[in-house]
Amino acid sequence: MEFMFIEARKIFSQEEIEQVKQAVKNFAKNNPKIRRIGMAASLQYLGLLPIIGEELEKNKISAVTSRGNLAKHEAQILGCDINATKNIEKKVQAFLLASNGKFHALQLANSTSKPIFILSGGIIAKISKEEIESMRKKRLGAIKNFLASKEIGIIVSTKPGQNKIKDVKKIKEMLEKQGKKAFLFIADTIDINELENFSCEAWINTACPALILDSTKIVNWNEVEKFFR
Repeated sequence: MEFMFIEARKIFSQEEIEQVKQAVKNFAKNNPKIRRIGMAASLQYLGLLPIIGEELEKNKISAVTSRGNLAKHEAQILGCDINATKNIEKKVQAFLLASNGKFHALQLANSTSKPIFILSGGIIAKISKEEIESMRKKRLGAIKNFLASKEIGIIVSTKPGQNKIKDVKKIKEMLEKQGKKAFLFIADTIDINELENFSCEAWINTACPALILDSTKIVNWNEVEKFFR
């Protein structure tokens, strides 16, 4: 089967662009110690990055970007690929993501201690310590639940870029060596609600890493792999 992926980018009005410029000016004024910032955006907002970068430079802030492992464009982030930010983590003091909502920001917060700011709706806001701490407590709870569970479901996606079927056999064997029962669940689109129909006490996710944000019963393999070495 052949697939065609069509990009759907947001078209910004001149008024929205001016709001973005003003938001960057306010950000620079309120964060005088930040001189190097990593920029990234979801596909819909990539068109804003040149505008943001130019405005940052005007305010003597260097904008740094990178390309992810799966993403097509420079500075593009995906649910399954935030390496556009991780690749430059040591080069910047903070991150600025242009995106709708906190989905990608919380995903990044799970793997970095750098401050994270979101540009959404013409406003730049910082992900609070309380939000990050709450998310990390949930992740710790999910890991503890997984380690105590005997029946584990392994989530496998057939989507291009997310399919990790080659890794699943090894994961299943490692779980079974420690006395856990492991079951494979393969689908194109993963519906979190449907997982409740099965008796698995916990789930290992090999699909989109951001699925862990939707359930405390789900862990990504890289969160628990160290317990099986």
